[in-house]
Amino acid sequence: MNPRLLILIVLAGGLAIFFATRASAPQSDDGGIKTADADESDKERLERERRNVIQIPAHKRPLPGSKPDVPPVFDVRVEVDPTGEKNRLFLYITEEHGYYVETLTIAFRYFDSPDLEWEDGTYVASSYLLDILKANETLKACADMTSNELVGIGGAMGDSSNWRAQVTKYGRARNKNPEKFPIIEDFGKCR
Repeated sequence: MNPRLLILIVLAGGLAIFFATRASAPQSDDGGIKTADADESDKERLERERRNVIQIPAHKRPLPGSKPDVPPVFDVRVEVDPTGEKNRLFLYITEEHGYYVETLTIAFRYFDSPDLEWEDGTYVASSYLLDILKANETLKACADMTSNELVGIGGAMGDSSNWRAQVTKYGRARNKNPEKFPIIEDFGKCR
């Protein structure tokens, strides 16, 4: 099993147990969240409410709008980090119909020759993006490859023409952007 996937599974299990055993915030009579202090600033209250929302898994948060009749079709452009400082791939993901889509799983393959078919490439890794692809926009993301993942391709990153990626799974999709975007933590953003 891929060590990165194993770590993610263990981390997800630990977080699930933590949030399942944690008490929820007390609710007021009007359904809002009680403030612990009457003098609490708006900034503190908003931050506390944001934390409460983040504790709900993204796929369980309400998402208005209509589901598309046709499944999403993705185009993923891959570029190798030109600085050479990290084993990093930059991703530029678009959706053909202009849908809004959440949480993408990306599979990476390495190709010795750019004219090879997808099945002929060497599977390197998968990456889960806890992010959103806004309707009619391009999602910019990155994935860092470990030295263990690069062993099967000779240990070198090559250049952008050696890499391709596909979206293998995705979360919820909508025909257009919701009025309010879900809160997504930036722990997975490129740095």
